[in-house]
Amino acid sequence: MAVLRNQHAAIRLLIERGADLDRRDFPDNAAPLHFAAAYGDLETIRLLVEAGADVDGKGDDHGVGVLGWATCFGDLRQEVASYLLEHGAKLELWTAIALDRAGELRAMVTRDHSLLAARMTRNEHRRTPLHHAVRKNRLAIVQLLLELGADPNARDATGATALTTASEQGTDPRIVAALLGAGLRPDLLTLLNMAHYSEAEAMLRDDPSRIGPDGGDTIALHVSVSRRNLAAIGWLLAHGIDVNAKRPMWDLNHTALHMTIESGAIAITRLLLDAGADPNVRDDRYHATALGWAEFFGRDEMAELLGEKGGVR
Repeated sequence: MAVLRNQHAAIRLLIERGADLDRRDFPDNAAPLHFAAAYGDLETIRLLVEAGADVDGKGDDHGVGVLGWATCFGDLRQEVASYLLEHGAKLELWTAIALDRAGELRAMVTRDHSLLAARMTRNEHRRTPLHHAVRKNRLAIVQLLLELGADPNARDATGATALTTASEQGTDPRIVAALLGAGLRPDLLTLLNMAHYSEAEAMLRDDPSRIGPDGGDTIALHVSVSRRNLAAIGWLLAHGIDVNAKRPMWDLNHTALHMTIESGAIAITRLLLDAGADPNVRDDRYHATALGWAEFFGRDEMAELLGEKGGVR
């Protein structure tokens, strides 16, 4: 808690009194230095490192170590990364990609070609190195991975290809061009993310079942909900996607409605309910309905809405 708030005096006092520098939390299995790398200032990081904190921090639930917490999530913290590397942190696959270190990455893959098929943890939807490079907007790394033989058609746990990932955010257009040049063709969600609705319509005409109960593209609704992509959600609902289908996200098989409860997106909750979402479908791990989730997360307004729609615990 002191690290998260950059309370330097408290950190010094705790260190002086013998606090365990490498104690791990739940559920991230992360030490204070992991959190400092992601959120803290350099003084907080310096205090921990100089006191002897494990600068690598392997074994966290994200599988990227302390340096990964500074580089692989959200914005890259270059100053923090430089400090950690100067003080003994080891560059590995995911951090080399995030830091745009093409030379080191080439050497790693040359030594171990299987790294091209490595996967991140469930927290990052088991993305491949190519997905990760696209998400970090690293053109040179994308080109290198394709040159070294990365599979451009590999899908993450949501069914997304690297091209799908590129279409979700403001990715360098040259990355999209490189992926298309490698023979990767857009899937339904990619077309929706890029607002290529006529092509999406044609794809659906060829195979309407792709967004049905057993359709391979039904997870597009879950992904769009997680991204709060209202345009894609609206298109999918208008075209008859199975709104009650359960799909695995973060290793949890649940409905898109469950996902709106967790994120607090009540406007999307209403949208799904109006489209026929059943509030009493239970997820496969906790066996809870959307109302159960609302009560667990303290979403009182959502719980009231679900109750009005016939939801039970």
